[in-house]
Amino acid sequence: MRRLCWTWVAVILVCGIGVEAAAVDTKIDIRVLSKGAKFIGTGVAGAEITIRDAETNELLARGKTVGNSGNDRRIMVEAWPRHAPLSTETSAVFRATIVVAEAAADTDED
Repeated sequence: MRRLCWTWVAVILVCGIGVEAAAVDTKIDIRVLSKGAKFIGTGVAGAEITIRDAETNELLARGKTVGNSGNDRRIMVEAWPRHAPLSTETSAVFRATIVVAEAAADTDED
């Protein structure tokens, strides 16, 4: 019986040591919509985007938005509900893929 207990302890220790969550590729799309206007894209040299880790300040991605300024009618003429997506497939965007190794601590200050 004692030997069986030690066997289970050994199995638990072996299974628990070195087990880490697998890193996950996370795709991010960032669009910049100027206040009361259109998407900031290639026509105005794009918007500079920097993504950093909130805890370590490590640089995760950097680049500029590229693409057109969006659908004029959809953005400037039509009424749209708050938080409704205004972008189209060709609207200016910065796309990045970052590797997330672990969940970050909640940094909401609400």
